[in-house]
Amino acid sequence: MYIEKDALVGRCEPVSARVVRAAHLARQCVDQHQPDQVRAQAEAALTLLLDDPSPKVRMAMADVLSTSVHSPLHIVTALVADQPEVAGYILARSTLLNDADLIDRVAYGAPTMQVLIAARPHVSFAVSAAIAELGSNDAVD
Repeated sequence: MYIEKDALVGRCEPVSARVVRAAHLARQCVDQHQPDQVRAQAEAALTLLLDDPSPKVRMAMADVLSTSVHSPLHIVTALVADQPEVAGYILARSTLLNDADLIDRVAYGAPTMQVLIAARPHVSFAVSAAIAELGSNDAVD
């Protein structure tokens, strides 16, 4: 697959070029106007990019994927378990996370992650209860 090979070769590029590549692949992956093969190849390349050593690359992916209901769930799940600056995009915006995912992050996540979850536009009663019971003072405010 051309795109997968492109992702692997791209690891030799500067971080700024890899960030641009990751964002482009993420947009291709969620663009429903793209042919299925292009979206599948972009998804495969993004899966490889989850191992990129730079959090900036994964942040670029998370920024795009956090706003689409067409994002691959396995990539969203991996990004939410990443470093806080990467996971923050997903926690704050992704509608693909269910209550159990959010409650786990409230229970075991850092206070900054709890605040991001509490600030989501729509928080269920169950997630609100978890924040009230387990959240930091900043998350509860």
